[in-house]
Amino acid sequence: MRRSLALPYLRWCLACAIEKTGRKTLLAALFPIILAGYWQAYLTPENNQLIADNAGLRQQLNKPLTVFPQRENNALTLQRALNDTEYQQVKTLFDIFQQNHLQVDGSHYQFNKKGKNQQRALALTIPLQGEWINLTRSLNTMSKSLIFSVDRLSISRASPDSAHLQINLQLTLNLASRLEPS
Repeated sequence: MRRSLALPYLRWCLACAIEKTGRKTLLAALFPIILAGYWQAYLTPENNQLIADNAGLRQQLNKPLTVFPQRENNALTLQRALNDTEYQQVKTLFDIFQQNHLQVDGSHYQFNKKGKNQQRALALTIPLQGEWINLTRSLNTMSKSLIFSVDRLSISRASPDSAHLQINLQLTLNLASRLEPS
């Protein structure tokens, strides 16, 4: 019996609202509310997935990881060992870290032996300090402009509630001896 009263009551309330505001005004006012509700319902699964991914990352970061000892390197020696184009690629790598607020604590490099038909490569060990999001942004930017592969990534932090990380990144940078047209 109560259901039969609810529908006519809602119709009466809607008719009163339309009479007071006008049909166009009422629809214009309801449109953002309906759109916000749809948007929230659409983004809820993605938002839940991101929260779960972040929880998984936090759990992984709670585990202590090994960090290699820092090694000293002379930038002038590296510049002499590379031609201008190759040195520019290495400089770009370090500029990307600086732009993304990662502190580089020195680096160690070693040239990989070239075989037949292989591109010249430089193995780099780079100790960094910074936050996780800055590291991911740096790697994403590097993937757009440089040819490299991450050989090893070790991360540690002083305390579980700290966002500041000690990062040791080992990567192999494939060097282009000259710029080739795209």
